[in-house]
Amino acid sequence: MDSWRVLFPWCKWLRGRLQLSNSPQHAAPSDYQDDDWLLVTLPKLQRDASSELLRKIRESLILLSVVAAADRPIFCDILREKCGVDGSFNNFDSLRVIFVLDDHNSRSMPWPETICKALLGWDGEATLSEDFLLAKEELEKIAEKKLGTLVSDTAIPFCLHFAPQYISLVSPQQYLESVQRVLKQVMPTRDQVNKKKKENAPDDHHNDNQDNEHGGGCLWPFVFEAVQLNLREIELKESVARALEELVMLGAKVSCLQLPLKWTDFFSSSECSRQPLAECFLAVSGGGPRTRLFSSRMAKEPYDKNEERWSRVEAVVVNDVDIDDRRFAALCSALRGASSVRELVLESVFAQDTRGPRALKWKWLAYALFTPNNERSSVKKLVITEPELLADDVAAIATIVNSCKPAQELLDPLWADHEVSQR
Repeated sequence: MDSWRVLFPWCKWLRGRLQLSNSPQHAAPSDYQDDDWLLVTLPKLQRDASSELLRKIRESLILLSVVAAADRPIFCDILREKCGVDGSFNNFDSLRVIFVLDDHNSRSMPWPETICKALLGWDGEATLSEDFLLAKEELEKIAEKKLGTLVSDTAIPFCLHFAPQYISLVSPQQYLESVQRVLKQVMPTRDQVNKKKKENAPDDHHNDNQDNEHGGGCLWPFVFEAVQLNLREIELKESVARALEELVMLGAKVSCLQLPLKWTDFFSSSECSRQPLAECFLAVSGGGPRTRLFSSRMAKEPYDKNEERWSRVEAVVVNDVDIDDRRFAALCSALRGASSVRELVLESVFAQDTRGPRALKWKWLAYALFTPNNERSSVKKLVITEPELLADDVAAIATIVNSCKPAQELLDPLWADHEVSQR
């Protein structure tokens, strides 16, 4: 490991900020459980998020990727001994990072966009320090000597994890709009995607990478993979629902979306508040707009084929206590025709429920996933952290599964007044 000692001074910028994503406290329902990703905790306070610190973090990761490409065992040893990363590295064969942005407050709303811009340098103002260039050159020489061939620049896949906390009542919309602006910058354009598909010659690809690295405004060697959204601390009001709908329809892969379904007065005002929620959940599920959310016909209006926006939410997580049964019903109705969501995780959803509300939730879940439907739901995996399945739960599920008209079975007691008003 001593032969790579030129990297050791750079590890101080990463020490205390790195963790493996496969550790129990960071396990997430997504493909990212199968491979080890490195969680990189970014500065939590705006005054600590200086451009200099973020540049050092970025440059340290790039240098670490050179070692990872040349010598995997040494790469893992450096993570463990020099960067203080604990855990098993059995599946860790390359550098993949998840940038964690959490613990924000109302006074730092521009923070997600500001810190991502400084970290990834998409504004063209990012410069490479002389110390970094010298260290990188020396590491590449060591790698070339070890491998017997020239080591080309290696891409670093990255994911963005947003978990806003302690946000005021008027700020969540602004926060999500800031996340939208981040995604618009890091997502590859259609031209970039097409260009990547056409790049078959290794030499051309290498040259492009070299150009991108020094192109200022490009993200290379960082390559965007996905975003994770933990919105548990946000109240799902109309403005938030609309902002979330716009966000998921940008087309970025959302590997995990944690939805807030706490009981609120969202439905108490008027029916107009119901429609934004329906549109939001339909966007999340990839089900497309429908004429009526709770229609037994489940009529579907496909998007325009020329429309460039689409939803790519892969996993939905709900882990609130005291869930609003009508919000849960709306989510289940949207998931019935889901085309993108592959995994649904329900944690504590049935906790503290009395017999009636608990049975109703099981009925809606059965309606979404276990009843015949023309548009088969894309959900392939259901995870429920419930101590045990009660006899009443089984009876509730059987009621819907065996019903000739499951929608009517559900809608009559819950939405009788609404259905009558729509006839």
